[in-house]
Amino acid sequence: IYNFNPLDNLSGLTQYVLGTHGNLWTESCTSNKEAEYQYYPRLLAVSEIAWLTNSKKDFISFYGRLQRQASVLQAKDIFYAPHFFEPVQQSPVEAALAEEGVESVPFDAGFFASIASDDPDAVSAELEKEGIFTVPLAKGVRVSVASISKEKCVKAAKAIARVVKG
Repeated sequence: IYNFNPLDNLSGLTQYVLGTHGNLWTESCTSNKEAEYQYYPRLLAVSEIAWLTNSKKDFISFYGRLQRQASVLQAKDIFYAPHFFEPVQQSPVEAALAEEGVESVPFDAGFFASIASDDPDAVSAELEKEGIFTVPLAKGVRVSVASISKEKCVKAAKAIARVVKG
């Protein structure tokens, strides 16, 4: 569907096009869940068809962006066709953080984590004792861990969890 160009067969008439839409014939759908499964992630491709000119479309770029939408669809409890999504592979650092219950944003040489806290100064002081750089905020602590060593990142994740859990 991504490669479809709704203007292809409209030579001389494109000025009359006001927009695009995606139909779903539901006579074969027996429930809303079945309809959602048929819609998603196709609706994301239809949206890009509507927003971008054909010359700006890039399927490889779209496919990469599409991969990040699985978590959005899951969070919204949307029943979607999973075969368009690749399994998420966690790095050892991400796995250690998740195991310790710390939500993080990975980057090439480490991770960022935000920790909610009623006493951010105390949490910062404890983490800094562990050699972890922190930024106290009004309602929590921002942590930045950068290291070329996965072992050091995992060690930092465990230290963060230990401090947070008290």
